[in-house]
Amino acid sequence: MEAAYNSSAFTDDRNTVAVSANGQQGEIAAYTIWNATANYAIGNSGVTVFVTGKNLFDKLYVVDMSRGLIPGSPRLVQAGASYKF
Repeated sequence: MEAAYNSSAFTDDRNTVAVSANGQQGEIAAYTIWNATANYAIGNSGVTVFVTGKNLFDKLYVVDMSRGLIPGSPRLVQAGASYKF
């Protein structure tokens, strides 16, 4: 399990707090997202399966405001397998 925290940030040199009408100036709020990964090696077969979840609680957050309000990635779940020979 992993918690990824980003503190708040200002988008201009005046440290404007209120978000402008075009969404290009203002404070980007702090956020925390939770990620997790699980791996399982299947005996001595050389096969490992995995599942990964990012932004597990599907938090809506802003990552950039240079071109307006750009949201972060929504919940993402990936699964797969690897074979070591």
